[in-house]
Amino acid sequence: EIIEELQAGDKPLIFKDPESGQWETSNAYLSGNVRKKLIAAKSADIPMNVKALEAVQPAPWTADQVTVMLGSAWVPPAIYAEFYEHITGGKAKASYSRATNTFSLGISEQGPQAGNWSSQGAPAQYILSRLLNSQPVLVMTPGTRDEGPKVDQEATAIAQLKAREMVDEFGDWVFRDAARRANLTEIFNDRYNTRVTRQHDGSHLTLPGKVPDGIIAMRRHQKNAIWRGIAERFMLIDHAVGAGKTFTGIARAIERRRMGLSKKPMIVVPNHLVEQWAADVYRLYPGAKVLAASSKDFDVKRRRRLFAKIATGDWDIVIVPHSSFAFIGVAPETEERFLREELRIAMEAVEEAEQQAIEDGTAGGRGKPFGVKEAERLVEKI
Repeated sequence: EIIEELQAGDKPLIFKDPESGQWETSNAYLSGNVRKKLIAAKSADIPMNVKALEAVQPAPWTADQVTVMLGSAWVPPAIYAEFYEHITGGKAKASYSRATNTFSLGISEQGPQAGNWSSQGAPAQYILSRLLNSQPVLVMTPGTRDEGPKVDQEATAIAQLKAREMVDEFGDWVFRDAARRANLTEIFNDRYNTRVTRQHDGSHLTLPGKVPDGIIAMRRHQKNAIWRGIAERFMLIDHAVGAGKTFTGIARAIERRRMGLSKKPMIVVPNHLVEQWAADVYRLYPGAKVLAASSKDFDVKRRRRLFAKIATGDWDIVIVPHSSFAFIGVAPETEERFLREELRIAMEAVEEAEQQAIEDGTAGGRGKPFGVKEAERLVEKI
């Protein structure tokens, strides 16, 4: 009966997400990546969801609103290979690794016009590869027995001039073809023009335990931010100075604890603001149980005692200085679990880059292809 009542009328208050199978409030469901949600609703054949999502879809951007930069990761690699073929008359194949955020360019035929886009020590393939990966175009002098290679300033200046010409040519060329222009505009809309910002209405909040409104009244934007902080785990309160961010943060922490969403809220603040924050908590919630740590509490002799108080006390809010927060380390097993997952992703990137190099025809040369080296460097770093 409750579900039927909440779904009644022209503007339902709840929707069932076909992907998660969970009920969501309308402000949550009709925000975020609404394009993806619309596709899922159509696949699940839920007319009510489809109708509501179609009404909130962002207006599509047109080609004159989209700027395509050479090296943008959202552009299909085939477009960059096509551009190389356009400027040189040769044949190329490009690929992209999401894990390392790098492009690889394999050339099967240099092309008769390659020389027009090359300079001494910097062939067209090298210049384009550096531009695709946002790396500087440099020409090095050969090293000697006494000293290593150095940047050839004159040759580098000429190569960078060629690089600027290549960037300009790409900007003129990329939207010249109608089919390519339509394709890129559609890709941009599908990937980036997909989200609707969620609106939060906290007007219903009563904030039990707070001093009466006659003493301190929370303004509309503060209640909205508090409600957002209750509904979401992560948030940024980017309000102007004097807008009441401190009271908003305190009320959010107290409300989450009252509702059982947070067990023991900790607020980390700049060192010189610990006492001010503690005073503001008591101004807003006179009955709150607050533990405010000073810099002395993080001395070697007092640190264990403070941690014991934090761990065993039933605090509404714990306030610690920012510089001292680093003493609370991440559990080794948590850090290891995180790093192992990162390492697994990096190893998959190496395999992907090696396979791509074989397909592109760049494997088996004197040196490893750029994408493979970048992926291996990531593994080494982890």
